[in-house]
Amino acid sequence: MPVFEFQCQRCGRRFEKFVFSSRLESVTCPSCGSDSVQKVISPFASGKGSSASSCRPSG
Repeated sequence: MPVFEFQCQRCGRRFEKFVFSSRLESVTCPSCGSDSVQKVISPFASGKGSSASSCRPSG
């Protein structure tokens, strides 16, 4: 099951959740219970800020 990162549009909390892509619409904020959450791209998922580029072979 994939991990997605979300941000609550009501209270602003960022959180991660294990959820199938088909169930993304059922995610609620663990702090305030709002269902107004938005999936965000995490640095790990996009490769930004990771050391992925340092793992490439040189040459």
